[in-house]
Amino acid sequence: MRIAPTARLATAVFVAAIVATACSGGSSRTRPSLASAPITEVTGAVSASGTGLATTTATPHMSNDAAVTEALASYLAMWGDMVEAAKTANYSSPRLANHAMSQALQLLYGGLMSAHDDGVVILGKPLFAPMITETKPASDPVAVSLVDCMDGSDWLEYSAKTGKRRDGNPGGKHHATATVGKYLGVWKVATLKVDGPGTCG
Repeated sequence: MRIAPTARLATAVFVAAIVATACSGGSSRTRPSLASAPITEVTGAVSASGTGLATTTATPHMSNDAAVTEALASYLAMWGDMVEAAKTANYSSPRLANHAMSQALQLLYGGLMSAHDDGVVILGKPLFAPMITETKPASDPVAVSLVDCMDGSDWLEYSAKTGKRRDGNPGGKHHATATVGKYLGVWKVATLKVDGPGTCG
């Protein structure tokens, strides 16, 4: 039985506590609206700066726009690293740790190792529509939570040996959640959960 690339992540979710951060005090919440969320295409590495996220994906009424922008940029950059590593199912790619840590990093490693063991590579261009759901604390956040409707319809598995498309692994839209934290001045995705196909619209 073949499974789609995003399904590998969905089934490889580790039981791990959300990384505790030095976040005390209140939080700022916004209601995500995936129907109106802009779509961001990730084709490779994404810089954590200069991405234009402030005008494309940042929630307009969120406090501390700079933190939100950097967190979103790190989330998209993590996927950029994953997409690049998935082209060869390189689960040992050092790039994976550039924008991910803890449970999220383990999840990426696990998904790519599964693909490698099955003799497949993952090619194409997934789409993302991240929306901020919470920041902690509300002022000068060090942790940002987000929700996404990840479209893996064009991010599919191919045989590493023959280059042929693998049967039975249709892509789809996946509900995903993530927590991005600021650690030693660097924003990285700490937790990531990707649900199965058809879990968002």
